[in-house]
Amino acid sequence: MATVLVLDDCRTTCMMIESLLDSLGLQASVVSSSADALKICIEQMPDAIILDWNMPGMDGLEFQSKIRLLPKGHKPKIIFCTVRDEYADIAKAMSGGADGFIIKPATLETLTHHLQRVGLV
Repeated sequence: MATVLVLDDCRTTCMMIESLLDSLGLQASVVSSSADALKICIEQMPDAIILDWNMPGMDGLEFQSKIRLLPKGHKPKIIFCTVRDEYADIAKAMSGGADGFIIKPATLETLTHHLQRVGLV
């Protein structure tokens, strides 16, 4: 079973995405801190990360850049799920190594589409 880490500081968003992932048969872990998420990525190597951009402390773009610097065996798929909807933001995320970009709120359809594109469903 594929594992997905959900990183968002909004508990409601985390619970919604976790429920959607569960309905797709994926194992979800939820965390609200970028520092905690980085530690989980190093220790547990999730298959994918659903990532908010607007996070306190380390934002999603900075978090993504740290993930992309990890050794080769630590390369989870990264899908942003954020309210940011400007083309420039999407371009920054994708050029930084994101595998997908969802504008909130995530739906089962959009989440499924992006997870299929990265081979997790």
